[in-house]
Amino acid sequence: MRRRATMTLRGNKDLLKEVFEKVKNYATSAELIANLRITIYQDTVGFKILMDEINAHDIKYTFAEGREYTKEELKAAVFFDMEIIYPWESDGKTAEKFGTMYKNTCKSCSIGKNQISDLIIDTKKAAKYDICIIQPEIIINERIYNLINENSLTGCNFRPIKDFKGREEVVLYQLLITNVLPSMSKNISVEIVDGFKCGECKRNGEILRSEVIYDNTSLHEASDFNLTQEYFGLNLYCGRNIIVSSKVYSLFNKIRLNENKIK
Repeated sequence: MRRRATMTLRGNKDLLKEVFEKVKNYATSAELIANLRITIYQDTVGFKILMDEINAHDIKYTFAEGREYTKEELKAAVFFDMEIIYPWESDGKTAEKFGTMYKNTCKSCSIGKNQISDLIIDTKKAAKYDICIIQPEIIINERIYNLINENSLTGCNFRPIKDFKGREEVVLYQLLITNVLPSMSKNISVEIVDGFKCGECKRNGEILRSEVIYDNTSLHEASDFNLTQEYFGLNLYCGRNIIVSSKVYSLFNKIRLNENKIK
């Protein structure tokens, strides 16, 4: 496993140019335009030089941490953090705009809405995918629905989906994840975004800047599908992470290896 940092440095351009020249040969990618954006492994001399420069000159920066795993490490993993495509992302459409009914949990930031009707969406668009989201609701087709049921995957149930135009030729299901995990380890890295942190619900405005980390004891009651206790992200993109078991990971990857790959 190797830790990798993707950082954007902001400030005086002459200073950023000096930093760029000192670290560019150590980075996997480095670009200086208005800001300095750099991706670099944390076990390199260049990363130490970079952090020394940041601390010496009090340079403002964002930090996103990732890990690269070997095949052996992936085989040994018990749980995975699952990301799902959002086909409506470019125009920011939500299920609410198609007619799905909600009530707000937080009056201050509107995060944590409770769905109080069936999910109403554009089923024709969603039908292009085996699994996708319309933030934050999860949509699956019959193939994934059958896969989950045939393998007795736990931590979820289903709800019907309606088309906003009343079309009935496409059958889709809403995947509702019912199991919520305990809090993550204190070893995670979280960034609080100025101006976004909700003072009432405390959810909106936190960005997870590391991989998901749990203490082993926190996963004893985990299901195949789980939601994190925590909410991460900003506004529309603030929600819970989806944590799935190695069984889910294995089944989905078996589909990917077939000719009819999962979308």
